[in-house]
Amino acid sequence: MLDQGVVSKATPSAVDLSWDAYAPSARYEISRDGKVVATLASGVSTYRDTKVSGGSKYRYNIVPLLAGEVSHPSAKMWSMSVGVPSPPAKQQSTAHSLQRQGLAHARAAAPGASTSLWWDTFIPQSRIDAPPVGCEYGSGYAFGGDGRTYSPLPQTFRTRVGVLITWYNKDVRGDWAIGETKVYRKSDGAVVSRKTASGSGMVARKLSSGSDYVGVRLETHASNPFCSVGAIDGGLTMHLKQVGHYSVISGNHRQMPNHHVYIQDYNDDGLVITDVYKRDAANPLCLIGTVTCPLANFFGSGSW
Repeated sequence: MLDQGVVSKATPSAVDLSWDAYAPSARYEISRDGKVVATLASGVSTYRDTKVSGGSKYRYNIVPLLAGEVSHPSAKMWSMSVGVPSPPAKQQSTAHSLQRQGLAHARAAAPGASTSLWWDTFIPQSRIDAPPVGCEYGSGYAFGGDGRTYSPLPQTFRTRVGVLITWYNKDVRGDWAIGETKVYRKSDGAVVSRKTASGSGMVARKLSSGSDYVGVRLETHASNPFCSVGAIDGGLTMHLKQVGHYSVISGNHRQMPNHHVYIQDYNDDGLVITDVYKRDAANPLCLIGTVTCPLANFFGSGSW
């Protein structure tokens, strides 16, 4: 429906509809599966439906009403089917849900209608030894890793931050998630504790936009919840163009753990995953500070 000025976004708890005004004074009648759910005031061209169920599909009709006009079968109408994603499973991140939603949105829309940008940090090993100082657990314990490669789907992570860009209106929706940290006793492999770090330092937002581009800012900051020093830390500014070009404007990060920035989109051949930036971890001391591990700069430009 992009060519007719109608777009939708869906989360497990809501469906958002927006459309180009049919006429300055038009009101709109919204129906879901044939039942009227709202009649909007003049000039309002957005609607949020919160009475939806995850995993369901709905048919929405948007009928413009001009002065003295009432809804009838021959009235001009926009009609669209919207799939509502299922809620994340227990202990599954909201960023996982957003990522799947972005892929589903791109798959259903015209090629190039939306694009997702993601930045993962991950520990490739399944476990790493706890540092000798600075943490609640030291010698004799290990912290859980992610046991994964640079392939982004489906994967666990230490941190994930990203945006879903809808090119029609340059809308940018950001989300982030932090993986749970587990502590293992090395003598018997038992899990002795688990925590999830605060996400107060995670940022995913739109900086700017123009006729053919969007500028975004991603920031990652998450400490090990069992340690008093160090953190996964960095910031990244990028420009992405609707025609499929990207460029890193600025940014740097600590060199622990592994860092992976990638773009997800659909074209006529299906899903396209484009690597923007990869960097392996230097060593665990990089989490202590820049004295033991200088910052690394992000770089890259290309197309997807």
